[in-house]
Amino acid sequence: MNKICESNVRHSHFYLINFDTIARMLRLEFIPKLEVVKGSKCPSCVQAKQPRKPFKGLEEKRDLAPLDLIHSDLCEINGLLTRGGKRYFMTLIDDATCYCYIYLLKTKDEAFHYFKIFKTEVENQIEGKIKRLRDDRGGEYISNEFSQFCVMLESSGMSYEWWGEVILTANFVLNRVVIKNKDITPYEGWKGRKPNVNFLRTWGCLAKVNIPSPKKRMFGPKTVDCVFFVTHKTARFSCEIRFS
Repeated sequence: MNKICESNVRHSHFYLINFDTIARMLRLEFIPKLEVVKGSKCPSCVQAKQPRKPFKGLEEKRDLAPLDLIHSDLCEINGLLTRGGKRYFMTLIDDATCYCYIYLLKTKDEAFHYFKIFKTEVENQIEGKIKRLRDDRGGEYISNEFSQFCVMLESSGMSYEWWGEVILTANFVLNRVVIKNKDITPYEGWKGRKPNVNFLRTWGCLAKVNIPSPKKRMFGPKTVDCVFFVTHKTARFSCEIRFS
């Protein structure tokens, strides 16, 4: 495998995060060593990212602990319905660690129900109380990285009904990517330990799945071709496949 190909494979495993971030994760020994080729680009990134001058907002001094401040946003999933009939997604991001929870909603009025679920889970997990909740309304607090994950669906050739899985998978991966201007991942800040990222694979890639013994035939195939499409905590396993 040549250097450019190896870089692109790792790039796809992390669902199209930029190569500078991959280089930082290499220096911090989050992932196995490989040589990142400068100027590497993939077709999906070229399609998804449009260059623009960065917006510099007012810097706010932050010295917060987990749960001191939670940012919340509610957005529509590109006007589409997921397989489960979901139309919206709600993000809840801890300011101190940047750790993010995402819930898929059928209607906007479900937001309070899912916030209560979130509140119970994180307060028991962190053994603290949420002090402030900030509703950012316009969606500006949602990481710009999310937009590039939309192209995963385009490049995989799968139906738009899988948008919900794309969003949940994007969040799962971003929680395990180093934070800008910090040398830790949101996962490490939230859980207190480094995440395991060795199992990440390219979203939408071919997966060979072993056929259960009762269904195997002596002279027939021992595997079936599937599509890898889920890597998030709500999946039953660490990854899930769909028969093609």
